[in-house]
Parts: sequence; C-alpha cells; structure tokens
Amino acid sequence: MTISEHEAWELLRTYEKLFSAQDIPSILEGFTDDAEVIFADVPAIRGQAAIEQFLTTRFARQRDYTLTKTLRSVVDNVVIGTWEGDWTDPETGTQMQGRGAEILTLAADGRCARWEAYFNTWATNEERSSTWTTPTT
Repeated sequence: MTISEHEAWELLRTYEKLFSAQDIPSILEGFTDDAEVIFADVPAIRGQAAIEQFLTTRFARQRDYTLTKTLRSVVDNVVIGTWEGDWTDPETGTQMQGRGAEILTLAADGRCARWEAYFNTWATNEERSSTWTTPTT
C-alpha cells in the first residue's frame, strides 16, 4: 500500500479531530485488530482491547484536549508527523502542553497497524527544564 501526501494530511486531520474529541470508538476504527502501539515509555500495547484501555486511561488525565498534527514525511505506507497538544490535568487543574513525533505504519486496508509516539510534556505556567540546555557565555 502507498499513501499520497494529500491522503497522509487527511489522515492526520482525522486523527487530530478524533483525539481532540476523545472519540475512542472512532479512533479504534482506524486501527487494525492486532495493531501495536509504542507510546513513549509505556510497555508495548497490542490489540484493540488494550489500545481502548490505554486511550481510556490517557483521556481520563486530559480534560479539554486540543491537538495539532503536522505531516513531516510520507513514504509508501509510513506517515511521519509531529504534534502539539494542550490540556488540563483534571486532578490538579494544571494547564499542560506537549510536543512530540510519531510514526504511523499503515496496513493494506489503510488502517494503522503500528503507532509509535515519542514526546515531552510540561506545565504551561512553569519554566521548561531539560537536561539539554543551551550553554550561556
């Protein structure tokens, strides 16, 4: 299967809307039955039931989630993108932000067979910190 750049953008726009709406049933329709999710430091997640549980847990921690995805590359059946998100932590009320990259590998039917996501998050009102800093002179 080969996906065009236009189709890849459309796919990301669809996921953007579904994730912002936290529409788990519709999100799951876009995954194969045996899909694998590699999400940051979470152990590999396999199959729709496990993905549903993961999304349910994740969305419970993200109130008023908004998401923007950007296509960076598409090669054959692989879509590479970046994303930025904003949400409120429902337990603390803290405004949060995140930024990351993802790789979507699509099956022959166009559904996602593998989703790899890597990201950083931080509280909006706090100074960002990282072990990688720009030296000052």
